[in-house]
Parts: sequence; structure tokens; C-alpha cells
Amino acid sequence: MEWTWTKANEKELAQFATDSALQLFNLDVSSFDLIREEQFEDLIRAIYDTLVEQQIKYDFEKFSSAEFHQRIRTPVEILSQPRQGTCLDLALLFCGLCLGCNLLPKLILLEGHALVVVSLVLNRSQWDANKNKQKDFIGRTTRDSEGNEIREFEVFRNLQALKDGIDDYNIYCAVECTGFAYSKTLQPGSTELAGFTRSAEGFLTFEQAKEVGRKQLDRLPFKYAIDIAVAHEAWGIKPVSFEVPNSWEKPVISKMYGELDLEKFDGGTAIVNLEEGDGPVDMEAHLKAKEVKDAFLLGNYRKGNTSSGNSRTKQELDKVNRSNVEGERHQNL
Repeated sequence: MEWTWTKANEKELAQFATDSALQLFNLDVSSFDLIREEQFEDLIRAIYDTLVEQQIKYDFEKFSSAEFHQRIRTPVEILSQPRQGTCLDLALLFCGLCLGCNLLPKLILLEGHALVVVSLVLNRSQWDANKNKQKDFIGRTTRDSEGNEIREFEVFRNLQALKDGIDDYNIYCAVECTGFAYSKTLQPGSTELAGFTRSAEGFLTFEQAKEVGRKQLDRLPFKYAIDIAVAHEAWGIKPVSFEVPNSWEKPVISKMYGELDLEKFDGGTAIVNLEEGDGPVDMEAHLKAKEVKDAFLLGNYRKGNTSSGNSRTKQELDKVNRSNVEGERHQNL
């Protein structure tokens, strides 16, 4: 089912940010641990870096003859061939993933552009907190005929509060979501780069994406912001569903693994030498602690099965035929 946004309905955009998007991914961190330890920025970075790994390509808006509507790509569309997304598609996906990890994201609409701001001090369960002006995202405060204070639901339009939250109070992190989508033709002067240059691989680093995101709030006319959790919980705007094909397989994030030493593989435990030089890791213990899904690929490793005869690199790991993995997972782990 295709998603279509009626542009005149500002609040309606929140329905396209769904935490169900998280079911499409294997994050290489524990969101539970990072939320408990209030390491919010580390979690935001992990989500961003995971999306870079997906090789999504930046693209134009899907054509529509209806001037007042915009076609929105679902998470499955973005992550399926040809793997494409606009700034709005990507920002909504990022919001959904942040929400699924119990972060508190805010969708930012600028003139001709979209990005995301995420709270660095409040988690999803604190969407109606009385601190950091969080309740201002619910709407405008008024009084009814009896003098009782009420909130009128509306989008957030206080740009200065967002800037102050980033610059002065360090309570928000702005993220330019086009940075995790591939493009080799965007120039530093383009809307999406704000003077920055992409890497040779065609992406922005997370640190660059943060800086670009903040600069956008100065460069482009601000329209409004939507706190996604507020929209879902207070405004009653429920996220739309999307279908996940039966054949769908989660992208495997294996960047943390370097050479796999098969001489030390005994069918139940393996020693992994990390590229970063962190030393040997007991994969069995790591599995239990982190529930890293790639670990089951070790069940496919057999001495002599690799190009070198005794190890597999990350590139080789990514090419493993996943259809053979599930059958061997239980007997080898």
C-alpha cells in the first residue's frame, strides 16, 4: 500500500513515522542499555551509521500529478531495490527508528527540505514531561470558558527554542538525514550539504550530519516541527501500517567484525579478532549479551570454505548465502 500525504494537513505527517520500521533492522548496539545509561547520542549515531550501511540512494520525490499531495515511500520501499528516498522519506524513516529505540524524535519541516531533531535528555516515555519545554510540542496553552487551562493541539513553530536547545542547553541533536543516503553529484553549496563535502563513498559522517542539520535551521525558512511521540500519544494520530514481504531478511550489520579465525572455531564458540584492535572476543558470550544477529553466520564457517582457507573478511561475510544459514543455525550454535 502506497502512502500519500495531503500537504495542507500538517499534523498528518506524523502518521508516516512508525516504530515498526525497527523490525527491518539489526542494530549492533543495545538500545535498552544506552537509554538506561542516557547515552542518547551514541544511540542516534548507531542508527545513523546503520542506515549508511544500507546504501540507500538520495532521489527525487515520486511523481504525482496532484499538486497538493506528496507520495511517501514506506520503510520497505526505501530499503528495497532500487533503495531510494527523498529528504522527507529519509527523515520519516529516521524518526521511526529513533522512536522504536525509545528516543524522542522531532520531524523538522523547512522550506523545500526536511530533517530531524532528537532529544538528548528525554526518552520516548517522557513525551509529556514538564521539563525542557517538552509540553510546548503538544500545542498552544489556552483557557476554556470556565478558566481552566487547556492545550490546543498544533505543530511547533518556535524556531528559536530549537536553536537554543541545540546551542545553549545541549538538549537536542539535529541530524541531516540525506547524509546517510548516497550521492556523488551533490555539491557543497547544495541545500543538502550546507557547505560540507561528502566522503569519497558519497555520504556524510554522523558528525557532519549534525553540523549540517544545525546549519539548516539558519539557512532555510522554518515551517514547523512535530514531536512524533506527542502526535501519536496526545493528538491521537496513529502510525500507518506497511507490509513486510514474507521473503524479507533484515540487513546484517557486520561492520564490527574483522578476520574470523577458523582455527579457533569449535562449532560452539569462536574467537573474533576485531579490526579496531580490541583483542579477542568470545563470540558465544557476545551473542548472549548483545544478541547480535550476524553471529549465527558463524554456523556457516568451515575450514577451507573461504577464499583464504582459514578466515573470512567483512566483505565475504556480507556475501554469505543467507538461505543456507537458518538450517545450520541451531545445530552449530
